[in-house]
Amino acid sequence: MIKFLNTNAKIINMNNLNNPKDFIDMEKVKKLLSDVTRRANYEVCDDRYYAPINEGLINNAYNKSYKSINFMISQDSDKFSGHMLEVAMVHPKNGMPFRRPLAYGDKKQILDFLENKDSLKIIKNDLTAIQEDIKNS
Repeated sequence: MIKFLNTNAKIINMNNLNNPKDFIDMEKVKKLLSDVTRRANYEVCDDRYYAPINEGLINNAYNKSYKSINFMISQDSDKFSGHMLEVAMVHPKNGMPFRRPLAYGDKKQILDFLENKDSLKIIKNDLTAIQEDIKNS
């Protein structure tokens, strides 16, 4: 049996390492990347214009540190074969997107990046860095 000596003691909130507001579900990010890869296979073209690809997921946590994560592939305005893959997290309060470029190149280079297993580590590091930028803003 535990006996409490001081019933007026302050409760100290511990920093939970698995805080749901700071947690990025990498399984959902993998699914999102597979959706982006599938669309890029069919829609990205090196010899004509195409509409930008934008896939995202919404963070439904109660006390969240970001509103959504988006992956975008857009075409360089100067040349057909230049494509930019970017990741963005949206600020939960003001809706401002924080973006980072992940890869630039032709269709093959973008698809190689998306299908590479080591790219997930790069993406996870970028998402963590963006999350820190959001916290500090």
